[in-house]
Amino acid sequence: MVRKVSKDTIRLIEASLDAARPDVVIFTGNQIAGYDDAYCDTFRKRQWEPARRGKIERTRAKVRAGISAFLQPLIDRGIPFAVTYGNHDAQCGLSPAELDALYREFPGCINPPCNMDDSAANPGFLVRSVPSSGLPDQPVAACEPGTFAMPVLDQDRQRAVLGLVVLNSGDYAREGGYGRPSDAALRFVHDVPRWLGVRSPGVPAYAVAAVL
Repeated sequence: MVRKVSKDTIRLIEASLDAARPDVVIFTGNQIAGYDDAYCDTFRKRQWEPARRGKIERTRAKVRAGISAFLQPLIDRGIPFAVTYGNHDAQCGLSPAELDALYREFPGCINPPCNMDDSAANPGFLVRSVPSSGLPDQPVAACEPGTFAMPVLDQDRQRAVLGLVVLNSGDYAREGGYGRPSDAALRFVHDVPRWLGVRSPGVPAYAVAAVL
């Protein structure tokens, strides 16, 4: 999406929400068309290229405006949402961590702050709640921006019925072509089902990866 989200897109989101009545919405990447001319002052083709930060606050404001537009139908309906990233979001010049922080400005965002935790109980990730999501008692296991997991509880909030894992699949490889998930994300995907299983043995874990 670009800075100005079309009315047709908003109407499509609204119609989809009203038809499906989801408990949660997951944005699977490329919400921000970072290559758009709106971000030309801070554009970088690859994340490892030197950042052009001179007008980054202007870009941040444009991205915030776009996010606000396509999230408003969810906010109006009180539907929580989760976000991961594709190969174009960060081309606007904002890192995934900065984009995560922008999304958390809006009510309903489940994306947790991602400070790595080295506790013996949960090596490699931090389990926390995200009160602004509207699900104050929902535990979320955090790895890095766009990669996290949570159990989905039954209506009595007594047991998990499945586990939801969101994975940032990476953008580009330095040697060419598309990239892959980071080593930390791969370790997380390997380890986190055990955490989900501790809460309810046999819980299936479903992964949602960014679509490149």
